[in-house]
Amino acid sequence: MLGESELGVDWELGPSDRFTRHAFDVVVDVPLSDTEQRQIRAIVDHLKPAHTHFVRLLTPSVPVVPEHWELGVSELGVTTDLH
Repeated sequence: MLGESELGVDWELGPSDRFTRHAFDVVVDVPLSDTEQRQIRAIVDHLKPAHTHFVRLLTPSVPVVPEHWELGVSELGVTTDLH
């Protein structure tokens, strides 16, 4: 109630049910370049209905593959990092 309720005490500020009901994510299976991400965002913004909310673009992270050590050639700290 106006003049009686306090933020964080009686109620919390957050998205409405209508927002969450019409919010969506876009999920892709492959890592995307920055250009591809911008293009997808532009397409989604252009095609989505006005009452919906595009929240985020979810892409898989690129796995870090360590280079393997080659016996007699690799040197620790030069061509190889200890991990």
